[in-house]
Amino acid sequence: MTEAELRKYKQFVEDSKKPLYPHCEKYSRVTGDLKLLQLKAAHGWTDKNFKALLLLLKDMLPEGNLLPDTVYEAKQIVCPVGLKIEKNSCMLE
Repeated sequence: MTEAELRKYKQFVEDSKKPLYPHCEKYSRVTGDLKLLQLKAAHGWTDKNFKALLLLLKDMLPEGNLLPDTVYEAKQIVCPVGLKIEKNSCMLE
C-alpha cells in the first residue's frame, strides 16, 4: 500500500466515525453519503439533479454538517483505496 493509499484509508476510517451533522447518531459521513448515492443510482438521477439535492439538504441540515457539495466528493468519501468508481458504484479491483 502506498503512502497516498494509506492516507485515503485512514481518512475513510475517520469519516466513518464522524457524525453527518452535530449530534447525529444515525448516520456517519460515510453512511449518509452512501445512502444518498444509492438513491441516485436507484432512481437514475443525473449528476446535475443530485448536486441540486445535495445543496438543498446541506442548507436544510444544521450548521457544521458534512454533506458533500458534489457527486464527485460523495463518491470519493464512499469509495476509498482499493475501490474504483464505476457507474454510480464502487467495484473492488
